[in-house]
Amino acid sequence: MGYHTYKSETDAVIADKNSGDEIFMTTSRLELPFGYIQLLLNGKPIEFEYEKSEYDSYWDENDIEIKPLGAISISIYTDNFNVNDELYIFCSAGGLVSDDGDEYTVNEVAELEEYTYGIGGPDTEYLEWTLGNIPNDVPDSSMCGYTKREVALELVDMTSNGLKYIVVEALKSEVSYLAFSIPIVWEINSKPYAYNIVSCLTCL
Repeated sequence: MGYHTYKSETDAVIADKNSGDEIFMTTSRLELPFGYIQLLLNGKPIEFEYEKSEYDSYWDENDIEIKPLGAISISIYTDNFNVNDELYIFCSAGGLVSDDGDEYTVNEVAELEEYTYGIGGPDTEYLEWTLGNIPNDVPDSSMCGYTKREVALELVDMTSNGLKYIVVEALKSEVSYLAFSIPIVWEINSKPYAYNIVSCLTCL
């Protein structure tokens, strides 16, 4: 398993010179300007895929579009894991505090000496409740009936170093909520919008 160092937003993506297509990069430890990111499976680092996030635009109070210093998305595919596996999206820099998230998401933000960074993830309790209460006559409301639950992960902890989930059901079928995206965004503290841009883009 190799380590990657993320130097700029273009480093998060490899472009095929012939097709121009962007593909995921894979690493077991991603070095960022403020620390490193690992995906721990039952306490042990594993390889994960990441790419430059497509959600990297923030509009300020003057409706001016601003891009953060960095924005990536980590992909988690729950059909690769087993029931009761613990997944910890670990940020070595620490300092993360809950930022309340959004309707379907949770997020945490840390204000360090030089950088503000944040991490987001699915609010699995809210997703499970919402999907489980869709009327039965709505198409696909039971996620095709493949599982007892609607969502394969359950959020169990939000720590100062990241988000912890457990796999609550092994899903082997191609249905929604098998795959999840974990946004990580950072900005230098000299920017007056540092906290707001990180907070906003980790809720998407």
